[in-house]
Amino acid sequence: MGYYIKSWKLVYSPRGVAFGASYTDIHVTYLFYKLIIIASLAAAVVVFISVLRTKIKPIIISIVFIIVLIVVENVSAIFVQNAVVKSNEKGLEKTYIQYNIDYTRKAYNIDTLKEENFKIVDDLTKEDIGKNKEIISNIKINSFAQSLEFYNQAQVLRYYYTFNDLDVDRYNINGKYTQVFIAPREIDSNSLVENAANWQNKHLVYTHGYGVVMSNVNTVTSTGQPDFLINNIPPNNKSGISLKNPSIYYGEKTNDYAIVNTGMQEIDYPSGDGNKYTDYKVESGISMTFLNRIMFAIQYNNINFLLSRDINSDSKVLINRNIIDRVQKIAPFLTYDNDPYIIMNNDQLYWIIDAYTTSDKYPYSQPYNGVNYIRNSVKVVINALNGKTDFYIVDKTDPLAESYSKIFPNLFKSIDDVDPNIKAHFRYPEGLFKLQGEVIAKYHMTDPGVFFNSEDLWQISTNDKEVKGEVTINDSSYFTTKLPGSSKEEMVLVDYFNMRERPNMVSMLGARMDGDNYGKLVLYRFPTDQSIDSPYLFKSKMNQDTKISQEITLWNKEGSQVVYGDTIILPIKNSLLYIEPLYLRSNGKNAIPEMKRVIMMYGDKIISAQSIDEALAGIFEYKADTGITKPGTVDGGTLSKENAASIKDLYDKAIAAQKNGDWASYGDYIKKLGELIDQLNK
Repeated sequence: MGYYIKSWKLVYSPRGVAFGASYTDIHVTYLFYKLIIIASLAAAVVVFISVLRTKIKPIIISIVFIIVLIVVENVSAIFVQNAVVKSNEKGLEKTYIQYNIDYTRKAYNIDTLKEENFKIVDDLTKEDIGKNKEIISNIKINSFAQSLEFYNQAQVLRYYYTFNDLDVDRYNINGKYTQVFIAPREIDSNSLVENAANWQNKHLVYTHGYGVVMSNVNTVTSTGQPDFLINNIPPNNKSGISLKNPSIYYGEKTNDYAIVNTGMQEIDYPSGDGNKYTDYKVESGISMTFLNRIMFAIQYNNINFLLSRDINSDSKVLINRNIIDRVQKIAPFLTYDNDPYIIMNNDQLYWIIDAYTTSDKYPYSQPYNGVNYIRNSVKVVINALNGKTDFYIVDKTDPLAESYSKIFPNLFKSIDDVDPNIKAHFRYPEGLFKLQGEVIAKYHMTDPGVFFNSEDLWQISTNDKEVKGEVTINDSSYFTTKLPGSSKEEMVLVDYFNMRERPNMVSMLGARMDGDNYGKLVLYRFPTDQSIDSPYLFKSKMNQDTKISQEITLWNKEGSQVVYGDTIILPIKNSLLYIEPLYLRSNGKNAIPEMKRVIMMYGDKIISAQSIDEALAGIFEYKADTGITKPGTVDGGTLSKENAASIKDLYDKAIAAQKNGDWASYGDYIKKLGELIDQLNK
């Protein structure tokens, strides 16, 4: 039986040129395994009869024969592998390489990858820019790391709050599909100063975080800071999205238990020099009966559960409030993404966590990071207020998820049961995308001969992240665009690939995630007879441009530091547009980074500008459409209705921008208003 099972395990053999059963495994090892199985069965009969007849010699012969077969199998396999296969590897291993390619692509769910050739022509005109204004207006000029740093500097408001992470998402804001950064303001009870870090404060008073901060990814203020849609406490909400229950009792940083509805009121949020207080009026938690108080005193080795006079019959304890710990306790057989993200829906906050089914036992599939099969089959939705946790199966074709749902029928729900408004915020997980990128770098080659020769190996593009020249893997980026052949804008996750050990870009991988396109991967292959600039080469050209390098050098000398933002490469028509925001940070301890320049490259043109519009004007002589109709004639000193409407429109937009503190837009509108008045005067 042991050798019968070992014959199955040959599909995980590392012996050949590709993972899985090889020529030697099938033609030598598997053959000997069958012989050993037959010999073992025969030996069992011989031994049984010999015992009955009390004869020792047949037993010894049987054992020796099996041992000889085992030894000969090892020797034969080594001999055939080195003497026969090594010198004829390409031909003999072809079938098994094909198995490895096919099954690896299936195991990592890239076998349905759609591939398209993307010919680079660089024939963009200002008319083309105008026709693609949906793409242009959504260019991401805010960067993840710098925005999170700014949030933690300007929006924590009290030292016991923190922004653990920054998430990118999309919302319908004022009737427009809008990509945003959103971050939850969580409580960090470990940051309480010494005299405040007592048991009552940590577990009865400072119990929860409060609200979120949201900003546009495609606009900044006149000083280069995030353009907030939601900020401050209580929330200053300009997003139009209702949020009546902003409390966060369950989160990424919420590691302590909390006891609610006690004699001590909970701090809801700070207000001026004081605080607003609240009680937890939610059906959640474990009642603090006398028996439970004893049990929790033992569990946490803390006598305060019994001695506290603030705990009463209405009190409840909330445990497992760290959302990752929470889901791992509920379903430890799933693997969880380490980047939960928060959404607003139905006046409340919800966490979404991507969960994976994984295995290291998929036949012929090449292992990566200890697994050789993965599916993002489950989405976990957690209510940030009451901790209600729902597991939804989103991939009904996954056999592992199907099996788990049969074992735990009350745990898993169908994707059809999820709130459509929550489903609209599902993202393609970056962790899975990165892993698939690693696989695609090699397994985009589907011809066994090309694969054997490693003729076309790729690698995920590197990026010169800092001025000092530190080279790192380019970060995957969520941004809004209209993909070639698509009819509308959507949020996609993008990575770029270079030739191995070369800086030339060869392809771009995108993961779609809106509507029926969720989970679809598309690979754009660039021409092999052209040199396409990768993020690294783009950064090098920035530093080699005399004007830009002088500007960067000057800023780095005047008590400040230049920080590169996230690199974006946009496909438009048959061209690529490169964008890089530059941040300036002073050398002070609590300095705040501010976006000061946008570097744009198209073809052999590269420009540093204060805005996307200015950069487009410099490269394409494109002027953004303000919605102003061309000035008409002035008859008898009276403005036409058309011109009057244009002036009124610009004036209203300027006043709205002023009220919102968006001084960059305010200045633009006033400038355009002045230009229109000058034209009419002429």
